[in-house]
Parts: sequence; C-alpha cells; structure tokens
Amino acid sequence: MTYLLIAIVSLGGLYIAHHIYQKKKKEEHIACPIGADCNQVVHSIYSQFLGIPLEKMGMAYYIGTALIYFVLYLFPGIRTPEILFLVSGAALGGALFSTYLIYIQGVTLKEWCTWCLGSAAVSFAIFVMSFFGSLEPVTQVLAQQRSFILTLHIAGMALGFGGAVFSDVMFFRFLKDKKISEKESEVLHIFSQVIWVAVGLIVLTGIGIYLPEIATYNESAKFLSKVSVVGVIIFNGLLLNYFISPKLTDMHFEHTEHEEPLWVRLRQIAFALGAVSLTSWVTAFMLAMSDITIYSYGQLMGTYGLILIIAIFVSQLLERRITRS
Repeated sequence: MTYLLIAIVSLGGLYIAHHIYQKKKKEEHIACPIGADCNQVVHSIYSQFLGIPLEKMGMAYYIGTALIYFVLYLFPGIRTPEILFLVSGAALGGALFSTYLIYIQGVTLKEWCTWCLGSAAVSFAIFVMSFFGSLEPVTQVLAQQRSFILTLHIAGMALGFGGAVFSDVMFFRFLKDKKISEKESEVLHIFSQVIWVAVGLIVLTGIGIYLPEIATYNESAKFLSKVSVVGVIIFNGLLLNYFISPKLTDMHFEHTEHEEPLWVRLRQIAFALGAVSLTSWVTAFMLAMSDITIYSYGQLMGTYGLILIIAIFVSQLLERRITRS
C-alpha cells in the first residue's frame, strides 16, 4: 500500500510542477496563496539548474517516481533490494535538492513561493515513505556495492575540488577590470551549481558508505573529520554563493579614499570565504584519498583549523594587492 501512496503523492508533485510550467509558458501571473511573490521566485536566476528549468526537472522527477512506484505496487516480485536501493537513492536526492531550494528562497531571495514549498513537501514525503520503508534491503545493497559507492564518492570529491579551483581562478580573473559584471556573475553561478552537484554526490555516497558500518565509522577520526570538513564546505558555500556573491555583482573594486566600508568588508569576506572553500576542498580530497589512522579527530581538525587561519590571512593580503593595484 505504501508504494501506491507514494505514486499518488508523486502525482500531486507533478500537478504543482506542471502548474508552474504552464503559467511561465503563457507568461501569466502566478498567484501565491500565502501572500508572497511566487513570480519573483520562479523567474529568478535560481529557477534553472545547469540551464534546465526547475519545473521541467520537477515534472520529469515526479512522472518517473509515480510510474516506478505504481509498477512496484502492481508487481511485488520486482521489489528487489537493487531496485529499492535505486528508488530510495533518488528520493533522498530529491529531498536534498528541495532543501537547497528552500535555503535559496529564505536566505538569498528572501521571498517564498507557496507552490515551490508544496513541491518540497511532496519530495520530503516521498523520501520518508521510500527510504525508511526500505532501509534493510537498501543497507544490504550498500554493503555489497561498497567499492562502487566509494568510487563515486571520490569522483564527487574530485569534481568539487576541480570546480572550487576553477571558480576561484575565474573569480580572480574577473577582478582584473575591478568589477564583477552580470555576465561574469552568471559564469560563477554555473561553477557554483557544478560544485553543488559534487556536494550532493558526496553526501549521498557518504550516507551510503556510513549506513552499513555505522559503529565502525562512529569511531573513525578520519571519517568524522571528513564529515566536519564537508559541513564547513556546505555552510561556507551557502554563505558565499547565496549571500555574499549576489551583493558583489556589478560592484566596482576601485579603491578610493571615500570607499564605502560595507563594500570593503564584503569583498574582504568574499576573499576569506574563497580561501576557506579551496582549503576545505583540498582537505576533504586528501582525507578521502589517504589512509590516516594514527591521528585523532582533535589532531586532524586542529591541523585543518591552523591551515584555514593561514589561508584566510593570505587571502586578505591578496585582496589588498588586487583591489589597490
């Protein structure tokens, strides 16, 4: 019965995504029941991910979910651990992506869309019913496919590390004319989304690595350190990409005697957070690739903290050199 319920709930999500799609296609106003501005949200730069409109991604996700769970309801014999693993993983990915979109509404846009929140609620409901109803067979598959999941985990680390390096390089390159234009901001936005794909892959595969051996990893200083560093990456990325960076668009970096203190502080923070991002990705990648077992959690995090302080200090020297040249 749970499978049929998930299929029905998915149709509700499909209705929401299709409603937004039709309104945007016809260029009609989208009424927001809670009195907010849904149009500002669904027409913002964040209404696309990697060039794909979110409502189209939503329709594809909900159609696929509804069809898969309806088939699982009709044919119990195909409910193998492997199939349940795949659909539960997709449900978790949908819930994580919805969390990301809620953050953008609340922190970056500072505007809410009732339809978008409804879609997020559907994603969370699908995840809860799918994942927790299939935890045992999913854990079994995770244990069997550990090598493959670990490979994906390292690939996510490599993608995130590469994206962070290119993002920082492009950021400094754009500063040559002492401003960040809207076009340049869009380029940085694309790099940001690539990095978030990497973060999502890391979190999904990290959970897949953790679940079959919870007791072991709870005692692993290396694993706990990597989780902490990834947490810093996520928090730092949210702050940099969706709070600080939007304020820097079209901002001139030319130093004047009467330069506004706010802009000075913002660009100093941007440089510092960029240093934190790059340093954290390097640390996470090294922890993923190394076989460190002789150091404690305190030693690993203490070293990481010291490197962060040095990186932030260097970033401030670099900020002064670039913006005053």
